[in-house]
Amino acid sequence: MKRFTNALKSVSIFVLIFSAFNGWGQKLNGPTEYLDNGFNKTKRSKAVYVRHLGKYKKTDVRCAFQDYLVTGELYREGYLALRSKTVNPNGPKVVSSTLDSLRVTYYKNGNKRLSGNYTEGRKVGTFRHWYQNGKVRGDYRYFLMSKAGLDQDYIYANHYDSLGHQQISNGNGVYDSFDPDENLFVKGKTEMGLKTGLWTGKDSKGNLRYSEKYEKGNLVKGESYDADGRKYIYTEVKQAPEYEGGRRGFYRAVGKSVRYPREARTSGVAGKVYISYVVDKEGKVTKTRNINSLHPALDKEAIRVISSLNGYSPGMKRGQVSDIEIIFPFSFQAYAVLK
Repeated sequence: MKRFTNALKSVSIFVLIFSAFNGWGQKLNGPTEYLDNGFNKTKRSKAVYVRHLGKYKKTDVRCAFQDYLVTGELYREGYLALRSKTVNPNGPKVVSSTLDSLRVTYYKNGNKRLSGNYTEGRKVGTFRHWYQNGKVRGDYRYFLMSKAGLDQDYIYANHYDSLGHQQISNGNGVYDSFDPDENLFVKGKTEMGLKTGLWTGKDSKGNLRYSEKYEKGNLVKGESYDADGRKYIYTEVKQAPEYEGGRRGFYRAVGKSVRYPREARTSGVAGKVYISYVVDKEGKVTKTRNINSLHPALDKEAIRVISSLNGYSPGMKRGQVSDIEIIFPFSFQAYAVLK
């Protein structure tokens, strides 16, 4: 419990850090890029977002950025990591798509939606969430489940309903609010930021969609209900999709398909591209995109290989077949020797 107590104390530090960025919002005057729905570079005619970059020096490790919707609304801003064009760390720098340090996301009406720090494109530490009406939704601390050994990927530090009434303070209280991530009205108790006792989720008509029992952040048992009222029993909120032949079969399929692009090899570029993709209810790979950028040719090759995979059986959420997102660190260092 000492680890979680320290996590809750860090929230006040986060608020102080965040206050230093209240001057954000002024448009940056560096280079401009056009991005598709997956934040990959595209033609201006096909763009969903327009990215404005700040100016940076050769010695910098990150670069400020702002992503605007093509309709003009600011969507998010923060920092992107800078990487060397070659294996020489002192060589020319280029902007990657890896989220680094603080990032702020906005609703279309201009109100803040989410703010927190990223490392290698992943949420780390305390994030502040807001409702669309401008009220603070809460402060949640994110961590890796594999290290925490829990069935929840963040702990609750503070939480408020959409009218501003505080429901959880310093990790203790009762969550009783609409959850936009679940699209359900969720209710449950927390102790030291962890789910405990009975948690339920209901739709807008009051129909029970799930009921779960927790002990210190770990799921003991859950029941969910589909639109026809059928009940499903489960002991894991999410079950990852399985590839034919297991992990060995997955890596065999990737290794057989990947080709190391010549322009990246001759430039001496190697490393990892984090790929996000969804395995849908039929086991098909969809919504493939890169979270970080290593080299345009390597990014494209990683997306091509993952998109070509066809050996998945679908995953489960709350006992029901569901679309599941997977993040895979695609390593080109290993394949550089093989190909």
